[in-house]
Amino acid sequence: MFTGDSCHDILESSLYTRYFQREDAALVRALAENYAKTGIFPKNEEELKPVLAGSGLTKEQLLDPWGHPYQFKFDQRSQYGDRTLIDSFAVYPNQPVVRTRVTPVTQQVAYISLQSAGPPQQQYPFEVSSFSRVLSPSANNSNVTNESPSSPAYRQV
Repeated sequence: MFTGDSCHDILESSLYTRYFQREDAALVRALAENYAKTGIFPKNEEELKPVLAGSGLTKEQLLDPWGHPYQFKFDQRSQYGDRTLIDSFAVYPNQPVVRTRVTPVTQQVAYISLQSAGPPQQQYPFEVSSFSRVLSPSANNSNVTNESPSSPAYRQV
């Protein structure tokens, strides 16, 4: 019971659940499969349509707990990272030598943010899930892709 006097109010229980888990897994799988086939990570709603079709979901099915459709937001940013190459080689009869080379790279990363409008009184949307993929890491002004097209899309929660 809420009395309005915060020193007498207690929280009886709270429940945190991942209500978007099934849809999230379907989207991660569909994004990876679409990227493996086409080399495209969606940058807009039009490019997202075949991914949604591949996931077995439609925008009309993707409703938040308050009955509002989820909104997809697309972004692309640069970030700094490292490309690590590990070589192992041997000249007979010597022991193998392991060599690690780390090269700084600037990566172009695409992001998809899935947002909910929330309950009716909420003014700002909140992020339910996000997905990202490194599009083009480059070092020394040369584009080098260091991931296979079949690798899964990165997921952030």
